Amino acid sequence: ESCIYTPQEEAKFAKILHSHLKNNKLNNVKLLLWDHNRDIIKERVDGYYEIEGIEEIIEGFAYHWYDNYCSNNLSIVHDEHPNKLLLFSEGCIELLNLNKDNPSEAIGSIANALRYGKNYILDCLNYSNGFIDWNLLLDEKGGPNHVGNYCESLIMYDTLNNKLIYNPSYYVVKHFSHFIGQNSFRIKSNAFDNILNVAFINNNNQIVLIILNENEEREIVVNIKNIKYKFILPRHSITTLVK
Repeated sequence: ESCIYTPQEEAKFAKILHSHLKNNKLNNVKLLLWDHNRDIIKERVDGYYEIEGIEEIIEGFAYHWYDNYCSNNLSIVHDEHPNKLLLFSEGCIELLNLNKDNPSEAIGSIANALRYGKNYILDCLNYSNGFIDWNLLLDEKGGPNHVGNYCESLIMYDTLNNKLIYNPSYYVVKHFSHFIGQNSFRIKSNAFDNILNVAFINNNNQIVLIILNENEEREIVVNIKNIKYKFILPRHSITTLVK
């Protein structure tokens, strides 16, 4: 977990691992490199490609979000390697970095939930192919964890009262996991003033539009399949339209 290996060392290890998988007829196993922050993913990928033969054995690159919204780096990598997957493989609300005296940054806050929505939408707009949360279920402290690096998870278990707690982040992620189907395609959506949004078309030709309003209440008009919808976006909210 120290992540001290160089990209060249990682690529060489991937070649060895790929050889063993092939020899054991595990050809369905896909290899993704990096599995760390987006901020230096471009530099890592450039280092991988210094090793001859790496293009043929890897499926893509995995990344994390602990870098202050560097989603645009995904587009840079995609443009250079459009046939490779970009998979979000870890993200959570790390409690060590929160201000414990600020209620807006407490466990289960709306701000934490909106961080999920903002990261997911920005990554979708920059060619991400999927999302894996780091912790689906933790205890009320954000553990267990062998180094005390506690995290807020989508669902937390109150061990004292023997009950599950569904945080707002759970419902934000559900806007993506519930409405966007497997093998869907992102499609172009018009920009709203200071409102993040992303649209997809599912296999059944169903259009999904996810809108994140980080600011105050807004009234907007959306045109889907030549039908206009006028509605209010609550402040600090996420909304999904399906047509």
